[in-house]
Amino acid sequence: APTQAVYPKESESYSDFLSELAEWPARISLIQDHFYRKLSAPRSKEEAERNLQIHEHCYQDFKLQVEIIDLQLETMGAAAPAAPEGFPFSGQEFNNTNQYQSNKIREAKERKGRLLSSLRFHNNARAIFWFSIINWPE
Repeated sequence: APTQAVYPKESESYSDFLSELAEWPARISLIQDHFYRKLSAPRSKEEAERNLQIHEHCYQDFKLQVEIIDLQLETMGAAAPAAPEGFPFSGQEFNNTNQYQSNKIREAKERKGRLLSSLRFHNNARAIFWFSIINWPE
């Protein structure tokens, strides 16, 4: 028996994309249609409420992680410091320490950027499920 080809979402037809969007009870006009493809449409109002709670918990967790990174960055300083007068290490030892701190700051900022992207995703998902709940057909 011949096997039916399975296509990734990127290569599906536009009509398939529209039928996926039609599974949502309501859509927020400010959120682009392609974002809905990242989520599964809820089959019931209860499932939408459960998904809202899941994304709320994720949102709060990512928000706390961003706050922790902000504190770490504050502790490390906004930029690597210049060698203070009378610094006990030689110039090269200070440069190594300074480079290490600069790398840690860069890594923390990169982590913060990834967390903010995730925070935005979960914020949009919360909004989508909330909107689905309040517009659920009776």
